[in-house]
Amino acid sequence: MNDGNRKDAVELPVAAKWHAMRALVSDISEAAYAARWTVDTEFCVWRPVQGETARWGYAEASQFAADLAALRALAVETGLRVRHSQRPPVVVPVPLAEWDVDYQAWVARGAGA
Repeated sequence: MNDGNRKDAVELPVAAKWHAMRALVSDISEAAYAARWTVDTEFCVWRPVQGETARWGYAEASQFAADLAALRALAVETGLRVRHSQRPPVVVPVPLAEWDVDYQAWVARGAGA
């Protein structure tokens, strides 16, 4: 959650902004799902960022309005999204075009519905 300790997005270099995005997704997931990062967390968290759903996990998107706005701003500014990679198991930055292809495939599978 936004604890007031994160710097304003415009002050951070791209690498630090990506790390801030990763932390936001993880923090939101922890609050909404009681898990830092599970399968497809990055997609589940992005649904309310894109306005696709008001509720997910154990929470309502409105509970995270400030964090979701910060996540959206960082994504727009950097052109990146976060994605969990299976090999090695790590969260990595992904360009928007590549991430969107994966996200659309996830939606088409009916995942997260």
